[in-house]
Amino acid sequence: LATPAFGTRVEVRTAERSFFRWHVAGDSFRSQSAPAFHFGLGKTRPLEIRIAWPGGRMTTISNPPVNQWLKVSPPGQAGH
Repeated sequence: LATPAFGTRVEVRTAERSFFRWHVAGDSFRSQSAPAFHFGLGKTRPLEIRIAWPGGRMTTISNPPVNQWLKVSPPGQAGH
């Protein structure tokens, strides 16, 4: 994620199933979570990425590229 948006939910959909991740402030005492998500899909191709931003905004990326990092910002912000 291009901005620290705690509470953002990322879903990667494939033909077989969906994978979810949440951006949280930290998982334990004095910890931080990186604003990056890795989805190990193997040879499965993603059909779509859905990002639910805090406040209800949505971003959908159809047929996303594979084997690379995508930098995504909330709608209306630079880098989107």
